Amino acid sequence: MPTKTCYNSAHRHLIRGDIEFSYKKLSLGYTVYYGSWAEKIPEIFTLASFLFGYDFNAYQREHINGDWVMDGRLAYELSNKIKLSFIAKNLTNRIYAQRPGIMEPPRNFTLQLRIKL
Repeated sequence: MPTKTCYNSAHRHLIRGDIEFSYKKLSLGYTVYYGSWAEKIPEIFTLASFLFGYDFNAYQREHINGDWVMDGRLAYELSNKIKLSFIAKNLTNRIYAQRPGIMEPPRNFTLQLRIKL
């Protein structure tokens, strides 16, 4: 009986890092992510890119060295129970996909208010 192979778009190299500095009620954080190009791409993507007029090979050539994505955050603790944060995701506005065919969101900003009850 033949074995069933499972599609795996795993990256050969992954780097994730996060650092945060706090001083009194203020904190500043930075997150970095690197993912190398997923090497195992199913043939269905070649067919789908042809059907929908998307040049998947051009995307692969542009991202063959992988993608670095950076996030930042700034937070202020208004009280012991209330914290206000400004979060910036994908600071460089990089067009990237962690999994083939699923594009990640562009740069976005979030204002967050956390209240502990």
